[in-house]
Order: sequence, then C-alpha cells, then structure tokens
Amino acid sequence: MKTICMVIWKYFPASEGGAERQCRKIVKELVSRGNNCTVVSAFENRALNKNEQGDGGERVIRLG
Repeated sequence: MKTICMVIWKYFPASEGGAERQCRKIVKELVSRGNNCTVVSAFENRALNKNEQGDGGERVIRLG
C-alpha cells in the first residue's frame, strides 16, 4: 500500500473542469487498488469543509 498526494486548485464538490475530473478519476482508481490518497486543494469556498473524507475514500485537505 502506498500513500499518494495529489495537489490541484479545485476539487470535488467545487466546480470542475477537465483536470479536476481526471484527478478525481485517478484518485478513485488508486484507492480501489488499495492505496491511501490525500488530495490537497485551495479553500476558496466557505461552504466546503477544510478536512473531510471524499466520496471515493480519499482524504481531502483544503488550504486557505
């Protein structure tokens, strides 16, 4: 099992473009293969939590 960190400006459920959708697909696949994934993104929407568990099992950290 590996621990993998993905860094992207926006992440689900924020508005998504192509890069954000691809990041989410890759993270879901990596988690399904038994890896631990952490996604680091910007905290630009106050309606989202700074730390949470994503719908694919990944940890999501949003920085200010």
